[in-house]
Amino acid sequence: MNKWFDRIKILGFQKRNYDKSYKIYLTLNLELNEKDFQNLSSFKKVYRHEILDEFGYDLLKDNEDKAQEFLSKKIIENNTDLIIGNAIWNLSDVLSIEKKINKANKSIDRIYIPSTKRREKLLAESIDVYNNHSRWIDEPPGRLEELYEKFTTTLEVLKKGLEKTTIQIIEI
Repeated sequence: MNKWFDRIKILGFQKRNYDKSYKIYLTLNLELNEKDFQNLSSFKKVYRHEILDEFGYDLLKDNEDKAQEFLSKKIIENNTDLIIGNAIWNLSDVLSIEKKINKANKSIDRIYIPSTKRREKLLAESIDVYNNHSRWIDEPPGRLEELYEKFTTTLEVLKKGLEKTTIQIIEI
């Protein structure tokens, strides 16, 4: 059995040491003006849409792969600590970007996601707004709860998929 593991190491499947001279943080559904990000004063703060605009991304013509390519290119070209707001939507986005930037010997350090408490508060506020304005909203009852559960599942898949990686998941 040990010979098998040694052979895997020889074939190059051991962990790589990525260039960590600059930190790369991504957020999912969080604004960069949050108080939790105020201490990141040395970081260049940019939103996903700003990067996509910079590279000429066309929402009607281009697909999500193209968006991930542009985000990866910005990360690779970057020469400072970087935090990208609303950079990802799910695990496949993270894995795609990570794969592209690994080729340039870079890696994502952290991903910030909304905490359960924050999501529950938003759900309660949304239900309140819905109850007060439901006659003008074209959504059936229970739709908000359905979206909340779907988003929670997305976050759980993200956490589970990254638990054996070096990428930290931070809930705020």
